[in-house]
Amino acid sequence: MKKASVLLTLTVIIATSIAFTSGSDFDRPVAIPPSEQRSGDVSRGYDYLVNGDYIRSGIPWSYFTLLNGKDKTNLLNRTGKNALLSPEFTAVTTANGIDIVTPNCLQCHAQVFGSRLILGLGNTFIDFSTITGNNNFRNRMALKVMEAVSPKEY
Repeated sequence: MKKASVLLTLTVIIATSIAFTSGSDFDRPVAIPPSEQRSGDVSRGYDYLVNGDYIRSGIPWSYFTLLNGKDKTNLLNRTGKNALLSPEFTAVTTANGIDIVTPNCLQCHAQVFGSRLILGLGNTFIDFSTITGNNNFRNRMALKVMEAVSPKEY
Protein backbone atom coordinates (compact mmCIF):
# COMPACT_ATOMS: atom_id res chain seq x y z
CA MET A 1 0.00 0.00 0.00
CA LYS A 2 2.86 2.35 0.89
CA LYS A 3 4.64 1.65 -2.41
CA ALA A 4 1.46 2.33 -4.34
CA SER A 5 0.96 5.77 -2.74
CA VAL A 6 4.61 6.73 -3.34
CA LEU A 7 4.31 5.60 -6.96
CA LEU A 8 1.04 7.53 -7.39
CA THR A 9 2.60 10.69 -5.87
CA LEU A 10 5.63 10.46 -8.16
CA THR A 11 3.39 9.92 -11.18
CA VAL A 12 1.33 13.01 -10.33
CA ILE A 13 4.48 15.12 -9.82
CA ILE A 14 6.04 14.00 -13.10
CA ALA A 15 2.79 14.45 -15.05
CA THR A 16 2.31 17.94 -13.59
CA SER A 17 5.84 19.02 -14.44
CA ILE A 18 5.49 17.70 -18.00
CA ALA A 19 2.18 19.52 -18.41
CA PHE A 20 3.65 22.81 -17.25
CA THR A 21 6.87 22.65 -19.28
CA SER A 22 5.98 20.94 -22.55
CA GLY A 23 4.53 23.11 -25.24
CA SER A 24 5.42 26.24 -23.31
CA ASP A 25 7.90 29.01 -23.96
CA PHE A 26 9.90 27.81 -20.96
CA ASP A 27 13.07 27.07 -22.92
CA ARG A 28 12.86 29.90 -25.42
CA PRO A 29 14.96 33.07 -25.02
CA VAL A 30 13.28 36.09 -23.48
CA ALA A 31 14.10 39.55 -24.80
CA ILE A 32 15.29 42.02 -22.19
CA PRO A 33 13.76 45.41 -22.87
CA PRO A 34 16.13 48.37 -23.23
CA SER A 35 16.68 50.49 -20.17
CA GLU A 36 18.07 53.94 -19.59
CA GLN A 37 21.86 53.87 -19.35
CA ARG A 38 24.02 55.93 -17.06
CA SER A 39 25.79 58.81 -18.69
CA GLY A 40 29.54 59.09 -18.68
CA ASP A 41 32.66 59.69 -20.69
CA VAL A 42 33.31 56.56 -22.75
CA SER A 43 36.97 57.36 -23.44
CA ARG A 44 37.72 58.03 -19.76
CA GLY A 45 35.99 54.78 -18.81
CA TYR A 46 37.99 52.82 -21.37
CA ASP A 47 41.23 54.44 -20.21
CA TYR A 48 40.44 53.51 -16.61
CA LEU A 49 39.60 49.94 -17.65
CA VAL A 50 42.92 49.36 -19.44
CA ASN A 51 45.25 51.64 -17.42
CA GLY A 52 43.47 52.28 -14.13
CA ASP A 53 44.59 51.45 -10.62
CA TYR A 54 41.34 49.80 -9.51
CA ILE A 55 43.35 46.80 -8.31
CA ARG A 56 46.19 47.89 -6.08
CA SER A 57 47.99 44.72 -5.17
CA GLY A 58 50.22 42.65 -7.34
CA ILE A 59 53.74 41.59 -8.18
CA PRO A 60 56.58 44.14 -8.23
CA TRP A 61 57.38 45.24 -11.79
CA SER A 62 60.97 44.00 -11.60
CA TYR A 63 59.92 40.48 -10.55
CA PHE A 64 57.06 40.30 -13.03
CA THR A 65 59.23 41.28 -16.00
CA LEU A 66 62.04 39.01 -14.80
CA LEU A 67 59.67 36.02 -14.78
CA ASN A 68 57.48 36.92 -17.76
CA GLY A 69 59.53 39.23 -19.95
CA LYS A 70 57.99 42.19 -21.74
CA ASP A 71 55.15 41.88 -24.24
CA LYS A 72 55.88 43.90 -27.37
CA THR A 73 52.48 43.42 -29.07
CA ASN A 74 50.72 46.31 -27.24
CA LEU A 75 47.27 45.24 -28.45
CA LEU A 76 45.64 48.07 -26.46
CA ASN A 77 47.99 50.80 -27.72
CA ARG A 78 48.87 51.73 -24.15
CA THR A 79 51.76 53.95 -23.10
CA GLY A 80 54.46 53.76 -20.45
CA LYS A 81 55.00 50.46 -18.67
CA ASN A 82 51.54 49.29 -19.70
CA ALA A 83 52.73 49.25 -23.32
CA LEU A 84 55.08 46.43 -22.29
CA LEU A 85 52.38 44.29 -20.66
CA SER A 86 49.88 41.93 -22.21
CA PRO A 87 46.31 43.29 -22.07
CA GLU A 88 45.29 41.33 -18.98
CA PHE A 89 47.80 43.13 -16.75
CA THR A 90 48.19 46.75 -15.67
CA ALA A 91 51.18 48.52 -14.16
CA VAL A 92 50.35 50.81 -11.24
CA THR A 93 52.34 52.63 -8.58
CA THR A 94 51.54 51.86 -4.95
CA ALA A 95 51.21 54.44 -2.18
CA ASN A 96 54.81 53.70 -1.11
CA GLY A 97 56.12 54.33 -4.65
CA ILE A 98 56.60 50.72 -5.81
CA ASP A 99 55.66 49.93 -9.41
CA ILE A 100 53.63 46.72 -9.46
CA VAL A 101 51.81 44.65 -12.06
CA THR A 102 48.21 43.72 -11.28
CA PRO A 103 45.66 41.62 -13.10
CA ASN A 104 42.73 43.53 -14.57
CA CYS A 105 39.23 42.77 -15.86
CA LEU A 106 40.59 41.61 -19.20
CA GLN A 107 41.99 38.45 -17.56
CA CYS A 108 38.54 36.94 -18.03
CA HIS A 109 36.71 39.45 -20.22
CA ALA A 110 38.86 39.67 -23.36
CA GLN A 111 40.42 37.29 -25.82
CA VAL A 112 42.38 37.45 -29.03
CA PHE A 113 40.20 36.20 -31.86
CA GLY A 114 41.82 36.01 -35.25
CA SER A 115 44.40 38.75 -34.94
CA ARG A 116 42.24 41.16 -32.90
CA LEU A 117 41.74 41.54 -29.18
CA ILE A 118 38.00 41.50 -28.50
CA LEU A 119 37.07 43.23 -25.25
CA GLY A 120 34.09 41.65 -23.53
CA LEU A 121 34.61 38.26 -25.17
CA GLY A 122 34.97 35.59 -22.52
CA ASN A 123 38.46 34.17 -22.24
CA THR A 124 38.21 30.51 -23.23
CA PHE A 125 41.93 29.91 -22.72
CA ILE A 126 42.07 30.68 -19.00
CA ASP A 127 41.92 27.53 -16.88
CA PHE A 128 41.35 27.96 -13.15
CA SER A 129 41.34 24.21 -12.56
CA THR A 130 45.15 24.06 -12.64
CA ILE A 131 45.75 26.65 -9.92
CA THR A 132 47.54 24.99 -7.04
CA GLY A 133 46.96 27.65 -4.38
CA ASN A 134 49.19 29.28 -1.81
CA ASN A 135 50.59 25.97 -0.57
CA ASN A 136 52.60 25.64 -3.74
CA PHE A 137 56.32 25.24 -2.97
CA ARG A 138 57.39 27.50 -5.84
CA ASN A 139 55.12 30.33 -4.67
CA ARG A 140 56.36 30.06 -1.08
CA MET A 141 59.99 30.12 -2.21
CA ALA A 142 59.43 33.15 -4.46
CA LEU A 143 57.89 35.03 -1.54
CA LYS A 144 60.80 34.12 0.75
CA VAL A 145 63.33 35.30 -1.86
CA MET A 146 61.43 38.56 -2.37
CA GLU A 147 61.21 39.15 1.38
CA ALA A 148 64.97 38.58 1.77
CA VAL A 149 66.23 40.35 -1.34
CA SER A 150 63.81 43.29 -1.62
CA PRO A 151 61.82 43.78 1.57
CA LYS A 152 60.33 47.10 0.39
CA GLU A 153 58.64 45.35 -2.55
CA TYR A 154 57.64 42.42 -0.35
